[in-house]
Amino acid sequence: MALQNLISYTAAILGLCAFLPQTFKTLKTKQTKDISLGMYLVFWAGVVLWLVYGFLLKNPPVIIVNVVVLICASIILFLKLKYK
Repeated sequence: MALQNLISYTAAILGLCAFLPQTFKTLKTKQTKDISLGMYLVFWAGVVLWLVYGFLLKNPPVIIVNVVVLICASIILFLKLKYK
């Protein structure tokens, strides 16, 4: 079980680290013209489903990373719609 937790937390941290730079860049520059609205809507829906899955499994790494990624994706979607 310890190896499973290590892999799960590592995957969660890597997934989050991959997503944060785009969020910070978008917040800083307010540039969203190269971001696909359709892609982010589908991505956002997928993250919501991963979050539900995490709650169903009661898996903290899945829940934590998807809450944070959902917040980041929501920020980017908001900015995309605002600066359209």
